[in-house]
Amino acid sequence: HNIPVYIYDKSFFQQLQRPTLTGRKGLIFVGSFTHTPNPDAIIWFVKKIYPLISRVMPGYPVYIVGSNPNKDIKQLSSSCVTVTGHVSDEELAAYYNKARVVIIPLRYGAGVKGKVIEAMAAQVPTVTTSIGAEGFPQVEHYIDVADTEEEYAQCVLRYLRDDRYWQERAEHLVDYIRGNFTIETAEKILREDMEL
Repeated sequence: HNIPVYIYDKSFFQQLQRPTLTGRKGLIFVGSFTHTPNPDAIIWFVKKIYPLISRVMPGYPVYIVGSNPNKDIKQLSSSCVTVTGHVSDEELAAYYNKARVVIIPLRYGAGVKGKVIEAMAAQVPTVTTSIGAEGFPQVEHYIDVADTEEEYAQCVLRYLRDDRYWQERAEHLVDYIRGNFTIETAEKILREDMEL
């Protein structure tokens, strides 16, 4: 069994609103850059995947959000790519609220990825890799999973060009949280494991 490492209570679900496309533009990556899978992921994205997206949608903004960006990360900055460095919780929420797509292009790393749960809880459609999707049963029904540069770019572009697909995915993300990351879910799993 996977025991939930993130728990959302009733108050979280009560304050949720229907996700909307209004005012949304940009791709967002969130992560600390002292954790080596994160710089590897975003460097790969900006250098290999983003050019494929730019051929179709030139100048589409990318926001790289997270503490301790090193020289290699800072050098990704351009007129289209913004490296923010550390942000407050309020600023992070604002980035999620204006993002059209969360990108999580992890190429290695172990365990359940907190950034995937956070993106789903923020109700922002997400594209990750098989590594990013590890430990999330049937998550491909809620977020997009792609491992090649071309496939990844196409998944992102679909969210940018297909408003209906974006809306359908965004509205169902919370269903995954409700089914897997609540107090009730954790209690049920623990009771089964302890044979109570």
